[in-house]
Amino acid sequence: MKPDNPSPAYLTPRQLEVLSWLCEGLPNKLIARRLNISASTVKVHVGSILRELGVSSRLQAVVLARARGLLDDSPADWPGYAAEAIGHAADSLGQRVLSSGRVDS
Repeated sequence: MKPDNPSPAYLTPRQLEVLSWLCEGLPNKLIARRLNISASTVKVHVGSILRELGVSSRLQAVVLARARGLLDDSPADWPGYAAEAIGHAADSLGQRVLSSGRVDS
C-alpha cells in the first residue's frame, strides 16, 4: 500500500529525471531528446509518474513535486540548459512562421 504522501522512493531514477524536466516545463519531445529516448517512452514515464503521485495532470505533478521537495537538483542548473531551451523556443517559433507565414500569439 502506498502512503498518502509519496516519496521519491516510489519513483525510479528515470522517472525522477523526467519529473525534473516536467518541472522545467519541457514538452515530451524535448525531454526525449535530452534523455536520448523516444517521445513515446517519455509519455509512458509521465503516465507512471502521474499514477504514482496520485494526480491527473502534469501541472499537478509539478506542483506536488515542488511542494514536497521530491527533487534535489533542478535541470536549470545543468550546463547549457538555458541556451538550449531558448534555442528550442526560437526554432519552434521560426517553424510556425515559415509554415503559416505569420506568428501566432
